[in-house]
Amino acid sequence: MHDLALGPDITIDAIMRRWPSTIPVVIGYGMLCVGCPIGRFHTLREACRAHEISEEQLMRDLAERVLGGFEASVCADVPRSASDCARR
Repeated sequence: MHDLALGPDITIDAIMRRWPSTIPVVIGYGMLCVGCPIGRFHTLREACRAHEISEEQLMRDLAERVLGGFEASVCADVPRSASDCARR
């Protein structure tokens, strides 16, 4: 179980540190939060408002990246056939 849950009240900095695979998503939205000192304090909700980005869409894209990374790690850790992991 993760100690951080992806949600609108987590800071952008915490999201990118906990799930580095989300960094390209953040950048893809034109958010220059990587290395920004405000990213340590801005929640996802606040950053979406500041950048006029759909919170719902960004959450979906981040969750897809986070879950994709989780599934890949599960496939690496649990002995299965390669075809099982490819179907995920």
